[in-house]
Amino acid sequence: MALKFVVSNRLEVLASELVKMLKERPAGISPLVREVIAVVNPGNAKWLTHELARQMGVCLNVDFVTRGGFWNRVIPGMKKSSETYNPRTMAWHIMKILSEEAPADKALSTYLRDADKGASKYHFNLAEEIAGVFDVYQVYRADVLNSWSNGRTAGGGVETLPHVSWQKDIWMKLRAALGVKSPAELYHEFLKGKSDVECEEIIKKEFPAGRVFVFGIGTLPPIHIELYKKLANFIDVHFLYLNPCSDFWGDVTSERTALWQRKRGDKGAIASGNQMLATLANAGKALFNALLDVEEEYGAAEEMWQGADSATVLAELQNSVLENRAPELVGREMDNSLVIHICHNEMREMEVLRDDILRLMSAESDSGVTLHDIVVMAPDISKYAPAINAVFGQWNKDRPVEQRLLYSITDRTHAEESQLANAFKLLLSQGRSRMRFSEFRELLSYRAVSGMLAFEEVQLSAAQNMLYDAGIRWGWDEQQREDFSGVKFSEYSWVQGLQKLAEEYILRNGIGDELGRALGAVADLAQRVNELRKKLSGNHPPAVWRTVLSGIIDDFLFVDKDSKSDEYVLRKGIAEFESTCSWAKIEDLKLPCDVIEAYMETALWSVADTAGFLSRGITFCRLQPLRNIPAKYIWIAGMNDEEYPRRDKLRSFDLLKLKPQSGDRS
Repeated sequence: MALKFVVSNRLEVLASELVKMLKERPAGISPLVREVIAVVNPGNAKWLTHELARQMGVCLNVDFVTRGGFWNRVIPGMKKSSETYNPRTMAWHIMKILSEEAPADKALSTYLRDADKGASKYHFNLAEEIAGVFDVYQVYRADVLNSWSNGRTAGGGVETLPHVSWQKDIWMKLRAALGVKSPAELYHEFLKGKSDVECEEIIKKEFPAGRVFVFGIGTLPPIHIELYKKLANFIDVHFLYLNPCSDFWGDVTSERTALWQRKRGDKGAIASGNQMLATLANAGKALFNALLDVEEEYGAAEEMWQGADSATVLAELQNSVLENRAPELVGREMDNSLVIHICHNEMREMEVLRDDILRLMSAESDSGVTLHDIVVMAPDISKYAPAINAVFGQWNKDRPVEQRLLYSITDRTHAEESQLANAFKLLLSQGRSRMRFSEFRELLSYRAVSGMLAFEEVQLSAAQNMLYDAGIRWGWDEQQREDFSGVKFSEYSWVQGLQKLAEEYILRNGIGDELGRALGAVADLAQRVNELRKKLSGNHPPAVWRTVLSGIIDDFLFVDKDSKSDEYVLRKGIAEFESTCSWAKIEDLKLPCDVIEAYMETALWSVADTAGFLSRGITFCRLQPLRNIPAKYIWIAGMNDEEYPRRDKLRSFDLLKLKPQSGDRS
């Protein structure tokens, strides 16, 4: 059994090497035994599936698992522990802890000072932040959490850092409330607490092929390296990893670092090596430095470098990174391998992109290039979705099938893709609404809402205009006005406007005609929205909230065959909300609506759908770390100063910020 390494600067080279390994099955292993391949994310798994099928003719009996799912299979109890210490579950527990007793920290006490007694949005937002930090600690500070969980003091001077004492106190209370060993504890137990006999039995049961492949990684937490070394005592572990440079580059220095050193007395400090490596690859640098130590123990990696073989500008940049040198671009004739467009807005960017793709398809018509070979990335793909649909959708609408530019947009959240979800989100916000007429008009603009009224769009529009002409602006009645402004008056309210409109309509003998019925339906909807507002403005336990949220779907939203899947996602999210609260043992805790909104924002609206990745035609996706997809043609939109590179701001109390260590995520 051994830990073996294959390194390359190109993902397709690693894929070809993986194919060779898969074909060479260990002696005595049945062809029906599944192979296990650990990948960075589902996008890489999808690309690798296509690549294996292309090279082998078919991709069968291969189990792709992401990092989290991999250790759930290997370490006993990890699956239950990961579910228990899910950030959403931890957030509910931490919110309860914070609402019962404010932490002994001046900054946090000041933040919670204005919060209502009991659970509030302030408590929940802070709880989410703390839960997010604890979730990161499970991997990157597992030793700290393990020490706290076992009543010990964390080593390395951690206890003397600011913000640590109250984090330790909250963690201890959280650990006691959950009553299950955390992933950090299970990591430590697997590495040092289990005998070799126990480990061998578990590992060989999960990996009957006697080997596992770790494919395409560019960064890895230090504790996972130790875990893979443990696996290598019982099965073969094949690391196929990416390294952009064939030279040792662990000590390359950026211009900024050299300047910082010179200002502090090191007059001889100068920038060294390729500056792209020095400035953009810090997380990868930590991994490669760590793997050097591992290779010293298990043997050097098999190197499979492949330089770019063309004389283009892009090829020169790629080769300069590979060889850790400055690119030689002076005097080189420019070409189309690397092109920068400056556009004034997203729509113009997409128009330029469309024209570029059309020129490419025309110029490369004989080379076998297809739309599937094109990937377009953006730091925030949701921002570009309307422009993509406007430019490419209109093009496809006006062209015959053979000239259409088929495409798919992935990495958008459910709320950004679904009218039903957007309508639900707007209805849920009515708990803090002033019943503005503009909000009501926006609500009716959703087919998911207006479809329930069963009237033509023209009639509904006319009815809305009549309501506006009747003077309705905001506030249901004088009581709501007083609640919001402290002054009791009914002018321009819904009640006054509806009364005025009813009187005028009766005097004109318009009762019974089609417009009158549409007006009545719209007025009835407004009244039901007001009743919903009253329900949402109260504090309720989770079971009641589930009834209220399900009622929004049942009473207000029109679901047809095209939106059935969206309804399923909403109902699933509502059910998960109640089950998460039950798991967190807060069934009796009364929650305000703004907490429910905050939860839905995290649990439902912020979850990106990756199903469309590499599914058909041009793929539009989010530019994100570790998405290593070697497409033949790549466009990147939205490379604006404030949007790229993204800045993942660490919380002021995060140990990764207070005491950074080698191998921390960048």
